Amino acid sequence: MRTSRYYQYGYEEGRDAANQTDWEPGEMKEKYERDELGEVVGRILENWQQTAGTVYYVETVTPKQLDSFEDGFYNGFCSEVEKILKKGGIR
Repeated sequence: MRTSRYYQYGYEEGRDAANQTDWEPGEMKEKYERDELGEVVGRILENWQQTAGTVYYVETVTPKQLDSFEDGFYNGFCSEVEKILKKGGIR
């Protein structure tokens, strides 16, 4: 498992994003079942890239660190979606 600071930061932010996304009724389950969570993550990260104060605006962050953040974000998001769906929290 990756343990870099940027991966962990991305993982936590991804988990939070899964809970804060404005899901349409049944959308979370549908995206999960169709293996389309990557598309949702991509849209969220595009918004992050345009928002001041995010990791994308830290001048000292290297491309490798950004990749690590994005990997963590994706994994955290997907992990949280699975957790929510297994608990029966169908969104």
